[in-house]
Amino acid sequence: MNKQQLANKLWASANDLRGKMDASEYKNYILGFLFYKFLSEHQEKHLHKEYQITTKEVDASDIATIQEDLGYFIFEADLYATWVENIKNKNWKISAVTDALSHFRENINDSQRDDFEGIFEDVNLTSEKLGSNPAEKETAIRRLIMLLNEINISDSNREYDTFGFIYEYLIAQFAMASGKKAGEFYTPHEVSRIMAMIVANELRHKEHCTVYDPTAGSGSLLFAVGDETNHSKHHHNIKYYGQENNSTTYNIARMNLLMRGVTPANMVLRNADTLKEDWPNGIISGKNDPLFVDCVVANPPYSAKWDNANGQLKDPRFRDYGLAPATKADYAFLLHSLYHLKQDGIMAIVLPHGVLFRGNEEEKIRTALLKRGQIDAVIGLPAGIFTNTGIPTIILVLRKTTQYNNVLFIDASQGFRKEKNSNILRERDIKKILDVYLNRAELDGFSHIASLTEIEQNQFNLNIPRYITPINQTESQNIDAHLKGGIPEQDIAHFDRFWQAFPALKEKLFRPLRPKFVSLNVEPDDIFNCISQDPDYQAFITQMHANIEQWQQNVKNLLLAETALDSEQILLSFQQLEQQLFGYFEQSHFTDPYEAYQLFVDSWRNQIQPDLELIAEHDLDFSYAKALQPNMIIKSGKEVQDGNEGVLLPNSLIAEAFFNDDVTLCAELKNQITQQEEPLQTAQDELQSAVENEEDLTALSDIIKTAKSNANKAKTALLDLLGEEDASDKFALLKSIEQTSQQIKSLKSTLKEKEPALDIKVEQRYQTLTVTEIKTLLAQKWLTRLVADLENITHSHSRQLAQRLKTLHLRYAETLQAIQQQRQQSEAAFWALAQQLIGE
Repeated sequence: MNKQQLANKLWASANDLRGKMDASEYKNYILGFLFYKFLSEHQEKHLHKEYQITTKEVDASDIATIQEDLGYFIFEADLYATWVENIKNKNWKISAVTDALSHFRENINDSQRDDFEGIFEDVNLTSEKLGSNPAEKETAIRRLIMLLNEINISDSNREYDTFGFIYEYLIAQFAMASGKKAGEFYTPHEVSRIMAMIVANELRHKEHCTVYDPTAGSGSLLFAVGDETNHSKHHHNIKYYGQENNSTTYNIARMNLLMRGVTPANMVLRNADTLKEDWPNGIISGKNDPLFVDCVVANPPYSAKWDNANGQLKDPRFRDYGLAPATKADYAFLLHSLYHLKQDGIMAIVLPHGVLFRGNEEEKIRTALLKRGQIDAVIGLPAGIFTNTGIPTIILVLRKTTQYNNVLFIDASQGFRKEKNSNILRERDIKKILDVYLNRAELDGFSHIASLTEIEQNQFNLNIPRYITPINQTESQNIDAHLKGGIPEQDIAHFDRFWQAFPALKEKLFRPLRPKFVSLNVEPDDIFNCISQDPDYQAFITQMHANIEQWQQNVKNLLLAETALDSEQILLSFQQLEQQLFGYFEQSHFTDPYEAYQLFVDSWRNQIQPDLELIAEHDLDFSYAKALQPNMIIKSGKEVQDGNEGVLLPNSLIAEAFFNDDVTLCAELKNQITQQEEPLQTAQDELQSAVENEEDLTALSDIIKTAKSNANKAKTALLDLLGEEDASDKFALLKSIEQTSQQIKSLKSTLKEKEPALDIKVEQRYQTLTVTEIKTLLAQKWLTRLVADLENITHSHSRQLAQRLKTLHLRYAETLQAIQQQRQQSEAAFWALAQQLIGE
């Protein structure tokens, strides 16, 4: 299974194992043990790669060298794999974990003690939450160890990728399960990516760079910056700084970064209160020696209380701007972050919407920031995207030195997908935000660039609705059109871009009615047909079809090369393909490139990328004709088992490609069975309606069972149950049940014969697949549905336009005069009927 499937399975099992323990508590156990497993396997892989030995073969004199390499050393008896082996041999006690963690502390390298010291202190093996007695605790930990043992890293190059992905996934799941407690340690991945992409855009050209999160949480936001900067060849030269007040969350952050491949030398984390103790560095021995970083990302606790007394106004972080109120530390976190930026530094911080317009001290700070030109952008996010709050939030982007003499406002509050109790930013929403930010673009109803003069006219209030007016989706009602009929020309003018692109269509669809009003020239249901037959429109569709065909060929050329793509090539291929696709759909004013982008990303994430990773993991060579076999991948004669049917090529795909007649026959048999089951059930229900008490119902069930094979025998039993008078009119039902049941039985018998025969054909066909056939099948799997959906987008705008024009026609089709005439006719008919009734 791929890493996403593995992560899902682990979460489901872990959620079951924790029982009644709160998710916020159980996370310490599963994350702690997963990290220890990672350290154990990482040590074994390091020893094999560097010294061609195992931990068992390490000489005591070499331990110091390994400690210098890794920062720690784990004895063979304490390895995770040893625990698993002893559990299987029923020779394991919970004391093995206690001893191992104690030995781990003793064997941390002194130079890296800050990175590992106390990292497992939240793994409390004596907690009553694990069980009411030692035996229950031992069982709980043993089950957890065996659950995590399912994570198997077969390729050392994927070690950080898989472990890190699963670790991040589990953190996110625990955040959602923990509800309001999630705010302590997690920023939603979608928001992290937006912030990371914004700041990473400024880092990629730097050979060395530093990133800082003053409220680091689980470290996910920090790593997101590194992940986005990963496109640069200098990505290993990023240094991460973070401070976290919660000691448990601080431990998770250290584990998270180390597991994501951040070396201890590049990681400086601290457990302390950011606002009380300025850091990085700050005041040391009475001397101000702050560290300035290239970028800051932060998601501080919203509107937290803080101590703004005790000479805070003299603090260099705040003295040039003012102090945030004691009841709302939002601007205190912002100013702290801004202070630690280099002169060319950039920061992105998530804050509650209120910081844009609240008055008093916050207004003074906001005004000072604006006059200095340090607020670069305001990005409004949808409500409900944070697990720990339903209030609207924003991302503020700031710079130490003014780059633009204005502020970019983005209202992204309406773009999201509803999912359970929260709102999720879609890939299309994230891309749109980033495109607008990076290009500093203005889009109606979505973004606006406001000059300092405009902001000053608004008294330095940054509330987004003051600068961006949402596009009104409510259509106007024209009184004159309601009275006299016709479609207002001003409503038709809303589609001017469409008429400009296809000038002949307007005259085909409408004819003048009276000044400023037109009427439809075709039947309402024929509007789209009229559009689709226009020569200019057909040329547009032809071009879009050609674009999609060209893009489809590019997908095949890039992804189905002779040799497997490595992880970097997979990423580059995705970027190239999404840019091409977006460009094709962006060329037209009548197709939404973000809709096409979303379709591609969904297909990529759910199907294409997992397949490419599987191909890369097993180094599948497409020049090797017998690359695939049933339920396994074969490379150079080495069989790699996998639980998924057909691994890359499901049986259903092979069957449809080569044995479509058999597939059609089986589908038809199933359809006939379904059709026959309906009248069978109807006959049974009608029979059962003849009795009421439970005893008779039970007897009747036996009669129906008999009737399915022998209606005459069932007839005798029915006579005994109901008597001749009541039973006589039910005999036909018994015969119907017999006939229908026999037909179903025959159909099922045929299906039982055909399906296994088809399976055998498919398995045999696997053995003879050629390279060309393998590529063709993979292309079908990846592209058939996707290309069909992309083709549909090309018509979506015109279909919507046709529907809106039909709605406009129907809105004004019934005039006041016509309604009055109908009323008069109805009144006349009523009085005529009344006169007949009273005999006048």
